Amino acid sequence: MFEPNEFRIFVVLLCICSLVPNVSLANEVTWKSFVSKPEKITTKNLVPDSALPELCKNSSLKSSTSGGTPPIISTIGRIDLDNYVTGVAWSDNGLYVATSENYDRIVKIWSFPALKLLHMIDKGQAGSLNRTNLLFSKDNKLLITSSAVPYTENSGNALSVIDVASGKIMRNVKGNDVPPKYQFADVPSDLQLSDDGRYLFLQFNGDVWDEYVIDTTTWGIVSKISIAQLTMDTGPEEDQVSLTHMVTLPNGNPQAPEDHQQRIEVWDQNLKKFVFDANFLTEPVFPITTMRINTETCTFVFGSFRSSANNGLAVWYPAFRQVFILPSETPVTDLSISRTADLVATIDNYSNVNLLYLGDRNSGTFETTSLKTPDHPFSLAFSADGNFLAVAANNQVTFYEMERR
Repeated sequence: MFEPNEFRIFVVLLCICSLVPNVSLANEVTWKSFVSKPEKITTKNLVPDSALPELCKNSSLKSSTSGGTPPIISTIGRIDLDNYVTGVAWSDNGLYVATSENYDRIVKIWSFPALKLLHMIDKGQAGSLNRTNLLFSKDNKLLITSSAVPYTENSGNALSVIDVASGKIMRNVKGNDVPPKYQFADVPSDLQLSDDGRYLFLQFNGDVWDEYVIDTTTWGIVSKISIAQLTMDTGPEEDQVSLTHMVTLPNGNPQAPEDHQQRIEVWDQNLKKFVFDANFLTEPVFPITTMRINTETCTFVFGSFRSSANNGLAVWYPAFRQVFILPSETPVTDLSISRTADLVATIDNYSNVNLLYLGDRNSGTFETTSLKTPDHPFSLAFSADGNFLAVAANNQVTFYEMERR
């Protein structure tokens, strides 16, 4: 069939092709540079004796003003999964990746960078259909996910905690104490850990969008925050969680965007109270529907998903009282900010994955590009060191390396 030399060539080609998913392939991306001026912003703190700059008193802002050059992006691997992939998460040490599929029924734990399957957990029921449904503990030993045990009024099960080493469910954790009135209201719509890993913040969608705080040393509920928040993230400081919501102006029309006021509130779990509560007003109005915070630099990134209003991103530096609004024709459905605070990754309403390089805050210089990704990306996440990006699509997760120069 083959001559000797042809056979050798065939074998070499076969080996190369079999390794393509794990070989670094440089992506042909073009970064486009633009300059944005800080928008007019009005922030009035509604909490007495709590000045706005104090929101970031312990933060280093070096990364926010670093300038530099956007990274070189390479595709380094891919995991093929069943349909309906709903989430991806990294361990803090970068050695593990978790994925969920089949509407969050199947959870898998993989090694990184080898992308070898270590454990598969069948929860036996659909779980969270939201993007944030997987979370590694800060010591990398546990994986937190929506419950593998059906919710009952007696148990109130909302979460299952998986041992990473064995892949076994170690415990089930109570969450929402209000019986759900519709399907999936008992499943957390968002979950985030404080930077020290002590507190787990859970958000539920119900008649009132309640938030619960769980102490991870006892796995018991220690606080309940009743607020109709749109989005949340931990920070900007230790054991704090930031919440956003819209408030209708007095005598305003609840259906009219222009009659709403954006609010940002910061809950401090150690003090068990709100330490920051401010109106967040920009011209033009920017409705916040997604939010991520870089706690090391106190950088807030907001995404907007309102077809009737401004779309795109807003980058807020509270310590400098500056906000940059980066308008877009496409709404933002998910976003992630790197720990190095220089990169923001987003998914828009047209299933595009876009990268924003924050560049230099002083000059307002930003750069942006788009990635060629599989169809229908649903969620994404940067690794803890910010050097890798995972994009979960309909039936696979693709990994990209961010090589900084």
